[in-house]
Amino acid sequence: MLLSRANRLYDVFATFRFLQKLPCVEKSRIGITGYSFGGSIALDVAESVLAKQLGNGYAFKASLPVYPLCNAHFLKTRSTNTAVHILAGELDDWTPATQCIQVVKKKKAGNWNIKISVFKGAHHGFTHDFPPIKKMDRWHFKECGFNTINERGVETNKKFGMSTEMGWRKMVMTGLKNCARKGVTIGGSPELVNRTLNFTIRFFNQNLKKISLLKATFIGLTKDQRKAVQAELLEDGYYNSNVDGLYGQNTEKGLKDYWNANQSSLNLDSSIDIKKLFENILTD
Repeated sequence: MLLSRANRLYDVFATFRFLQKLPCVEKSRIGITGYSFGGSIALDVAESVLAKQLGNGYAFKASLPVYPLCNAHFLKTRSTNTAVHILAGELDDWTPATQCIQVVKKKKAGNWNIKISVFKGAHHGFTHDFPPIKKMDRWHFKECGFNTINERGVETNKKFGMSTEMGWRKMVMTGLKNCARKGVTIGGSPELVNRTLNFTIRFFNQNLKKISLLKATFIGLTKDQRKAVQAELLEDGYYNSNVDGLYGQNTEKGLKDYWNANQSSLNLDSSIDIKKLFENILTD
């Protein structure tokens, strides 16, 4: 816990940049997962302000935070379009699922591609195969409420007078004195272990697979832009489904039908031409 959030984030992005240099790694298809505080870091790396400064021009494609600590959120949260899915435990008394549910709502309002699954009856550390046990020597900070992180990366809890400007160690010690409590439950079951592993495999198989440039460009638009594209296709008779900003078979068919009818000179294997296609639709 005495290794700060900033240290952990810097380490993760340093690893991310290293992976980008490997010839066997596709820079645009790197995923991340983390558990507990590691889950918090896996969530934070999808913040645009961090990726722009530390990602070397790239962002993680998919992130799977597992029972993360969701007690800190960025005041001006902006998404990198990373696919994020949180796994939380319903009975987690160390990193409460209720905090993560609130954070997901805020991030969705900021056009994040984020979901959460809450495992019924699960405690913190549900990926362990031993049954839940109460640990009275562990501290939790759920009574401290939420911290905020500003554009400079300063984490603050005004209610209890805590800030990273005083140093991470002093901030943690202030929390221990003012609002932290002892006693958390840790443990899981073989069933929850298997469920988590299977979910992890499915999630990364789905979100790290190669996709067409057409789809990649579409999902890279803002939600309002994606809906505007669908609305234009609907009005022109190339689309007959919901205007929801989601990319499915109907959206793909509508885009290709529009391309065949109006823009067949453009190359769908060219990112420049596909960008022109969307510009033409939106200015049609």
